[in-house]
Amino acid sequence: MTCGILVPGRDYGTDGTLFDLAAFCFAARGWATEHVTWTVPDGLPDASHEPFVRAHTEAALARAETHSRGSPFVVAKSLGSYSAALIAERSLPAIWLTPVLTEPSIVAAIAASPAPALLIGGTRDRVWSDDLATSTGKQVLSIPGADHGLEPDGPIAAYTSILTEVAQAIDTFLTTALTPTALPQPTSTAIHFRTAVTPTGQDRPQVPHFAQGPPSGPERHIPSGSAVITAGQGRLQLPHFSTGRRLAADPAPPHHRKCGNPYRSGPATSTALRDGLA
Repeated sequence: MTCGILVPGRDYGTDGTLFDLAAFCFAARGWATEHVTWTVPDGLPDASHEPFVRAHTEAALARAETHSRGSPFVVAKSLGSYSAALIAERSLPAIWLTPVLTEPSIVAAIAASPAPALLIGGTRDRVWSDDLATSTGKQVLSIPGADHGLEPDGPIAAYTSILTEVAQAIDTFLTTALTPTALPQPTSTAIHFRTAVTPTGQDRPQVPHFAQGPPSGPERHIPSGSAVITAGQGRLQLPHFSTGRRLAADPAPPHHRKCGNPYRSGPATSTALRDGLA
């Protein structure tokens, strides 16, 4: 049985609506779900984001190994995208919800992973960029007008339409990403590269976790050429996401509880959105 790993944001826990969609898709396949929980220390320096997230994600992966078989599937949001280096090292398929693409090491790590990945973000999110997302060479769902919580500046009908589009994208990706041809072949060779190309074209040293031992090949660069999948009005009609099962309108199962929106009010809101790590 496959296990889904849910990695939260700074103030957006795995009981949030977007994670509910992923958990629903996991349960529909009979998968187990492992939740990462944390309390982010006040004043955590930027340099400590990756080690902090890595330690918690490694612990969740270790727990998953005790009760599941096969490759775990990771869904991470915002601050959780600092797990990208670890996920690339382990060649795990992943869905990145509103990843922090303003951090070059995250973009480079997502691009370096040999496993399939889907990036989902909104054009009103300050840490999202269509150009940086497509530079990874992975599948991309860009939602016009959506913010860091994937919410639009509009009526509730627009938000529920976005949730349907995201749910369909997740469901279809889970199916296609686990086909034998989509998954990377087993290898004993670690991921090594010396530099990555930043959006400005300047070489930038890569994160330490990608420099374990001497490089065995040429420099690895961020691939380019993938197309942005832009969510339009109403139902989503996209080549990559046109066959997925839509969420049923029947009552939610017990595990699928609806939660309040952490982006509406309170002092944590402004901090999370300012830092772009919710």
